Amino acid sequence: MFEMKLPLLWIILTGLIIQSCNLINPSEQIPSYLQINNVSVNTTALQGSNSHRIIDIYLIIDNESAGSDPVGSTVPLLVEGQHSVVMSAGISVNGIAAARGIYPFYKSYSTTLNFIPEQVITVSPVFEYTDNAIFKWMENFEDPGTGIGFITSVGTSAEINFLPAGDPDIFEGISSGVIRLNSSYPGFEIETSLSFTLPKGNNVDFLEINYKCSTPFEIGVISNYPQTGPQQTYIITVNKKSEWNKLYVDLTSVPTNNRDAADFKLYMKGSLTDNNSEAVFYFDNLKIVHN
Repeated sequence: MFEMKLPLLWIILTGLIIQSCNLINPSEQIPSYLQINNVSVNTTALQGSNSHRIIDIYLIIDNESAGSDPVGSTVPLLVEGQHSVVMSAGISVNGIAAARGIYPFYKSYSTTLNFIPEQVITVSPVFEYTDNAIFKWMENFEDPGTGIGFITSVGTSAEINFLPAGDPDIFEGISSGVIRLNSSYPGFEIETSLSFTLPKGNNVDFLEINYKCSTPFEIGVISNYPQTGPQQTYIITVNKKSEWNKLYVDLTSVPTNNRDAADFKLYMKGSLTDNNSEAVFYFDNLKIVHN
């Protein structure tokens, strides 16, 4: 009755051990991979430049958030087969690395992908501006015949000019704006030549700007009050940058905090630092966008 042969007993014990191990360490799902490269923005003629600085992609897969990852990342995903994928464009607000979020004026990019475990799918999302994006004011430095949409705020200010055609410092198109400081003109302060209105409800307002500069400069908004006159609101100080960069500057608080203002202007100003006898500032593709 108890004469079980050793080989049979060993087989039974081995089977029990293997089953126990499988319960403790179940087989792990093999991930599929998503590579997000070559992000771009499509624009119409009325929306200006398609330049962007999209740095993150926020993923939604089958209506569930899959987090965010920097552009260029290879993202492991525990999915297989056909799935709907929605990508949203992430930026750094005011150029602050810790202040990252979805840019409200770019539509999400939607697609359907067939995921295969261990394989990499490469996607190059193309974003467009949202249908409710309103371009309130724009300066692309593309038409020297009509002048520049800025005036000097003070008489001693250095002026903003067009770069000559073919200049290597032009960002794109036929020209960019330039301001040069020296001992004769140690500072500049410019403002938009025309005022513009901004909604004062639950709206979002942004300035987009391409720039490079050899010393910091300030960006702010002038609120024009009919009774008391203009009032400046400082927004950010932009640090020096030796290569062309793009900023998304949040202006939302300005109309909210200045509800009695009739309209607004954008201003920028800068000056020589103690260590510099000269400085240069380049600008292109300024847009004020709101919903």
